Amino acid sequence: MKERIFVSPIPRSLTLTFIFVCLCGFPQILKAEKPQRHLFTEALLLENAGMYGRRPVHTDAVVQEIITGSWQAPNDGQAFMLADGTEKNWRKVTADDQGWFSEKGRGGYLYATYTSDSEKVMLLHMMGNSMAYVNGVPRVGSRYQYRDANNPWEPNFDLTYLPVKLKKGVNEFLFKRTWRSGGRVKAELISPESQIMIIPNDTTLPDLLVGDPVDTVGATVIANCTGKALDSLYLRTSWAGDKQPASIKVPVIQPMSVRKVAFALKRPEFESAGKKQVEVSVVQQIGSWRYKTLHSRTIPIQVKQPHETHKRTFISDIDKSVQYFAVTPASPLDGKNENLAMVYSVHGASVEALNQAASYAPKSWCNIVSPTNRRPYGFDWEDWGRTDLLEVMEIAEQQFNPDPSRVYLTGHSMGGHGTWINGSTFPDKFAAVGPSAGWISFHSYRGAEKTKNASPIEKMLTRAENPSDTISLAENLEHKGIYIIHGSADDNVPASESYLMMDKLKTFHKDYMYYEEPGAGHWWDDPNTAGAECVDWPPMFDFFARHRLPRDEEIRQVDFVTANPGVSAWSHLAGIEAQQKHLEPSRISIRCNPPERAFIGTTENVARLSLKLDHLPAGEPVSVTLDGWKIENIDWPEKAQIWLANRGGQWQQIGPAPTAEKGPHRNGPFKTAFDHNMMFVYGTNGTAAENKWARTKARFDAEQWWYQGNGSVDIISDVEFNSAFDAPADDKLSSYADPDRGVILYGNANTNTAWKTLLADSPIQVKRRKVTIGKREITGDDLACLFLRPHADSDTACVGVVSGTGLLGQRLTERVTYLFAGCSYPDYTVIGPDMLTEGTKGVLAAGCFGNDWTVENGEFVITNRETGEQKSSELPAYIDIDPRPFVHPRHYIAGKVSEPITIDGKLDEPGWRKAPWTEPHVDIEGMMTDKKPYLRTQTKMIWDDECLYIGAKLHDPHIWGTITERNAVIFHDNDFEVFLDPDGDSHNYFEFEMNALNTVWNLLLDKPYKHGGNPVIREMPGQKTGVFVKGTLNDPSDEDEYWTVEIAFPFEGIEEYAGTACPPADGDQWRINFSRVQWQHEVVDGKYVRVPARDEKNPSVHESNWIWSPQGRINMHRPETWGYLQFSAQPPGSNIAFTPDPTAHARYLLHKVLYAQEGYKLRHGSYAADLKDLGLQNLTDESLAGPIELQSDGKAYTATAKVILPDDKTATVYIAHTGRTWTEY
Repeated sequence: MKERIFVSPIPRSLTLTFIFVCLCGFPQILKAEKPQRHLFTEALLLENAGMYGRRPVHTDAVVQEIITGSWQAPNDGQAFMLADGTEKNWRKVTADDQGWFSEKGRGGYLYATYTSDSEKVMLLHMMGNSMAYVNGVPRVGSRYQYRDANNPWEPNFDLTYLPVKLKKGVNEFLFKRTWRSGGRVKAELISPESQIMIIPNDTTLPDLLVGDPVDTVGATVIANCTGKALDSLYLRTSWAGDKQPASIKVPVIQPMSVRKVAFALKRPEFESAGKKQVEVSVVQQIGSWRYKTLHSRTIPIQVKQPHETHKRTFISDIDKSVQYFAVTPASPLDGKNENLAMVYSVHGASVEALNQAASYAPKSWCNIVSPTNRRPYGFDWEDWGRTDLLEVMEIAEQQFNPDPSRVYLTGHSMGGHGTWINGSTFPDKFAAVGPSAGWISFHSYRGAEKTKNASPIEKMLTRAENPSDTISLAENLEHKGIYIIHGSADDNVPASESYLMMDKLKTFHKDYMYYEEPGAGHWWDDPNTAGAECVDWPPMFDFFARHRLPRDEEIRQVDFVTANPGVSAWSHLAGIEAQQKHLEPSRISIRCNPPERAFIGTTENVARLSLKLDHLPAGEPVSVTLDGWKIENIDWPEKAQIWLANRGGQWQQIGPAPTAEKGPHRNGPFKTAFDHNMMFVYGTNGTAAENKWARTKARFDAEQWWYQGNGSVDIISDVEFNSAFDAPADDKLSSYADPDRGVILYGNANTNTAWKTLLADSPIQVKRRKVTIGKREITGDDLACLFLRPHADSDTACVGVVSGTGLLGQRLTERVTYLFAGCSYPDYTVIGPDMLTEGTKGVLAAGCFGNDWTVENGEFVITNRETGEQKSSELPAYIDIDPRPFVHPRHYIAGKVSEPITIDGKLDEPGWRKAPWTEPHVDIEGMMTDKKPYLRTQTKMIWDDECLYIGAKLHDPHIWGTITERNAVIFHDNDFEVFLDPDGDSHNYFEFEMNALNTVWNLLLDKPYKHGGNPVIREMPGQKTGVFVKGTLNDPSDEDEYWTVEIAFPFEGIEEYAGTACPPADGDQWRINFSRVQWQHEVVDGKYVRVPARDEKNPSVHESNWIWSPQGRINMHRPETWGYLQFSAQPPGSNIAFTPDPTAHARYLLHKVLYAQEGYKLRHGSYAADLKDLGLQNLTDESLAGPIELQSDGKAYTATAKVILPDDKTATVYIAHTGRTWTEY
């Protein structure tokens, strides 16, 4: 439910006897006797300075000078070095007759001055600029207003009339130009009507309906032109003839600031439509019962007939501001507007929601509701724009009681994007979607290119953008209807945006339609029909009418992807509650079989999920199989919902996750702290300069929040925040102590005294000259830091931090664009001043907390300030846990031959002909990927008393090789590889590679690379190799068939490192695997050329790895996953049974411990002492006599598993921290 505003009428006697007095401690209210106005007409222009846009970092050499204190007033013709190293000159420019600086260009700064004869307060009115520095202090601009007058249908963005305190003498103004206005800027100083005044340019109003009692709210802007905070004001509203005006307490308004605040609209119903007038007055309470009026304005408000398109207001849960949505009511044939369909229509940029709704003719079967995105540009229907849509949907559901199976989403332009992204984000909310002229993403539309060859820091920053990646979420659209509309000549959002999305839909979708209006531009309409056709398109509405959203109990299969469970966690009966890698796409594909009471499915990047059981008859147990792990006999839960967690690659049933952990209720990243009726708390415990920064930065953020998002925020000091916890319930400070309110803290542990209350236990600490992240430190007084933490006393709210290690670092945050859509940040980010000249190279740390909100269990990247080296916590592939359920590795039985074998590559001896081929090679990741080898590879093995023989056949229409140096790195060519570990202990194993030129590479590794393995070249005495090519080697002019290899490994050359009988005995088993590396190629000047070239790094093009026994990861040096070679004394092809290894499952589980320990050590610096610390408690299997046990002192460990053998005896399998694995019987 949305909050109801309590309207307290001022007693009538007081409305007649306001006492116009001024008491000590209250600012004196004065009318300006002679209005003053100064229009800026001369300035200095610096073009193209400052690179901002839809990205988390910016470059700006002007800001660098300002925050470092090196800024000096420029002169005409003065040279200035930009961040990219180019040089520009400041030059004098003059405004036109209307006061506009209209120099062409899309960026840069205008510098102007105003000489004041005294210290005074004026209103700074700006248009066209994004912001301004006023005597070095940032203030919000009016980026969307770039002309004096608007068309009647256009929104008004002329909002910024900001109180500024001018000093006596020269005052400096630095206006930031924007690309949207084409560089046009206009600015003026105006004397205020009153020290406390209502600014009339920005009101949020409902339309009142004939016959309905009036009990709602509006909002307007109040300017505080005084030097003190205002906290004892009311907004009083009265109508003509009103005997009982209504009032609402005005929240605190800081000095020299503006705030949009609510006022009450309450009176009996109107009997006729038309324009009415309501007087809104700022009233100050003096004492316990006396009031005086400080400023008043008459505001026009519309009264409409109930069938007309109209606005409705509500109080937003984001910040308790007043927002509105527009309604085009249905015209039902039976007159009953209930249980009808609902169409949500989201508007484009620079479009009011009221105009969006008015673009539709009334329908008999559906209501049409248009949210606002919080402003006509707002947040592009992402971030808080998305939340606005969800809030309006909740309210509309209460007010209209729509049919839940007939809910649809459509929109135009930016609203078309809103339709794509929100339809993709919420697969179970809409039966069909209808994007019109919609763009797909910031990357596709505005050219915000994704970083190529991204550094670890850039990859972490990019992760935060994933919830906005429409393409990666598009598969959620699979089961809803899609109707796409575009004009063929659209020069605003080209039709290629729709084509791009259809290219994606073609790969999986069966129920979409596309209509392209020939010759039409961005907006098109037939004036002879009701409604604007580019949005009110009859075939689209017919399409909607034919689609229904199924109830949850009707769904059996759920395929769902999310990049952040805090944004979207559920699709019908299944929900993703936590991720393994935060902000990366997480997927589930789960099927329910009601007769068997079973769920079966697969997951990707899911740490915790939940299943609803409402559609099953209550009582009997259920079973769940995920990624091959089966959990049987799950007792029926009390609330018909179960939770499961992936612990070390094994799924387990758990209870509901503690609210202290990450989940749908609170998951990050940083921007989500700006929610839950947040307040801005600035520090007062620093130096005078630090305190000024905290106060003015909080004000600047509040101004940006108001201008961009129609918002309203409490700004208070740390002292007031701390006092709130001891304040009585009726005290004005008491609301600040509500733990379910979000808090944005400005300052650090030294400068903001609220830090101790809110962040004493935070793993990130920011103090003077130092940022601590877990056990790591970054030092310097020039560091900026953004992060969020869960509010310890709340299940939902967060504490966001805007901080710095010194004044320079604090000021570095001033222009960081976290309040704009398309600019995303992970849970925490540390920035150095080099960002202003080098972009992401100046980002020194970025990361996501773990699901327990710790640094150690999360993911991070930290840059060494001295060397520039970036250290990532992301586990390398070689210590990533095997993601697969247990499957016994592949096996082969090698028969013994008696005839001599000639090593020529032909494999034509009788023994070879009788030996069976192995299964074809598969991709190295096996079941973890959909990739399939496009060329066939098979292997076979035989042996005699002297050698193990290996033969392989590699199909290839283009056989080539370049490396001829023995023991060079052969896999830089296409090659065939053998990995051999005779005793299976994962130590002292052989690696062999050869190419089609019969060039070989012999290696011996004492242990895998993950344990510091040391590879050495070791020739194997007596080794022989041969290659046969069915085709022509290195000749692109024809097509080849295959090449075969033949290898003889003498047991005499193996014996020293075998660790077992060599030659082997009948029935012995060794561990072995085979790999084929295959590169792409092109033909240049009649020769094969590898792609990419050997010295070229191209992450988008890499080799294929096809192997016999799959590894689960792209890493051959995981000997525990290699296949089994069983030796038989019988001839090749004999019918001999393979003996499965009874310890195989134990080895699999022990390696889960090993990989989990490696990850734990990487994060904590030591090994875990208990399996609980690894999430692997009760790790067992039916083949074991009991759970796995762990003995650890932090520096070393041994894990053991006792295996039940077929003869009821037991064997103990060991694994050490070195990775060595062995069995004792």
